[in-house]
Amino acid sequence: MRTGWLPSITDVIKNKGIQSLELAEWGGKACAGEEPSEGMHGKIAMIERGTCGFYTKVAAAMKRGAVAVLVTDSRDSGGSSSMGCGAPDPCDTSDLTIPAAMISYEQGQKLSRQHKMGKAITIKLDARYQGEHFVGIDHHGKLREIGQVPPSNGDESLSLAFVALEAQYYEYEKDVDEKAAAPGILEIMLLHGADQDESDTYLAGGRGIYGNALFPSEAVMAKYDTMQLLMQLECKCGMDKCCGEWDYVVHLHACSEPGMTPAQPAMGAVDAHGVETQGFSYKSCNIEVGRWVTAYGRPGKWLTDASSAMPLVRKGGRQHFVLSQPAWSQQKYRVVSKLLLSNTGKRGIPVASLPLFSGGTFDKNYNKNHGAMEVDIPYRTMRAEIHSFITGHGWGTDSDNCAEFCETQHRFSVRVGMDVDGETFASNDEQLYEHSLTEAGSELGCAAQVQNGVTPNQYGTWNFGRAGKLKFECVVQV
Repeated sequence: MRTGWLPSITDVIKNKGIQSLELAEWGGKACAGEEPSEGMHGKIAMIERGTCGFYTKVAAAMKRGAVAVLVTDSRDSGGSSSMGCGAPDPCDTSDLTIPAAMISYEQGQKLSRQHKMGKAITIKLDARYQGEHFVGIDHHGKLREIGQVPPSNGDESLSLAFVALEAQYYEYEKDVDEKAAAPGILEIMLLHGADQDESDTYLAGGRGIYGNALFPSEAVMAKYDTMQLLMQLECKCGMDKCCGEWDYVVHLHACSEPGMTPAQPAMGAVDAHGVETQGFSYKSCNIEVGRWVTAYGRPGKWLTDASSAMPLVRKGGRQHFVLSQPAWSQQKYRVVSKLLLSNTGKRGIPVASLPLFSGGTFDKNYNKNHGAMEVDIPYRTMRAEIHSFITGHGWGTDSDNCAEFCETQHRFSVRVGMDVDGETFASNDEQLYEHSLTEAGSELGCAAQVQNGVTPNQYGTWNFGRAGKLKFECVVQV
């Protein structure tokens, strides 16, 4: 349970000398305008999860004199998870001085029944060590945290199995490092962590951060047929406690008109308004090169094929990229990102990148909203490829969370166009490409993908399979 934005129960025991507290039931969720059913002063308040954030619940209880808070989990949550704090609540500057913890729905119901029967319930505060904490040594000989073992919904008997996943992840990282350092690789620095440390400018909310990458001449670029994107999101202080607690989407966009973006400094925070007053613009920065979903309270590192963006940088020179997460996010990351060019012996080099489909609400109209498109293939094209990022997150808009947890099939049907009397018609010769996400909703779907880059032992129910949203490798690329 990660509640780093609140005081710990240990602080209450040591600083206030409190060993036990009488339970008081709020009788609801403690959201806006909701009053408690009994006095809270000097007691531990029991509040239901849902409707509003944990910050609001704890603040309401503290305002009414509670010394601590117990939040009872909801019936359908799948197990207690992290009590995180996010925007718009002032988590980083929180003035809350009481601790909080989450208990299961069943535990909450049992306490509520006994309380309603008139029984006096006393909660004993105990600061004894509970659960395991492991560390590991990676292939660089560096001491590393291992995260939450077992996961919040897991059995303690599986602890060692989840520790073993960390070793798998170290092997994955080693493989990534070896690929990045392979002979013949041309490295283009995009975002350097040292620049962010010096300027105190990290990936956070708002409009994101930008990086200027300098590519070699067009003649040199013609030697390469593949471009990969090495991306690292590091915890700002180097420890898990400084990493964001929530799974937010991170995008990397390239700008089709880099001449309209500022060339200096080489890296900085995006300030669209300030830039436009200087005659620059970010309006062309809408070509998606990469997409990821942040891990629950842990860093990550992965390698993504970005060859579809090669036509954009083929002529060399300066290219502008923008990395962003939701504007309201308060999570901060130290970013290390590089573009790796190589020649893998493919037949031909990428000369054009044509937009096809974007996403949208995942409902009964999803297929209707993605109708057939006509694409003009450039003359003398030797090969055509489909590059797609498939992600799903249905929480809050779909009661079944189907975009995230339902098995889905994604089909790309390609037909040759025929010119008949000046009009283009699709031929009957169809080529079907299909990608199925069959692990969605399975108990260990994401855990089984650690060797492919999923960050293990996150602080939440990370181990469940997702429909294209595996935490930190998280995006299915086809």
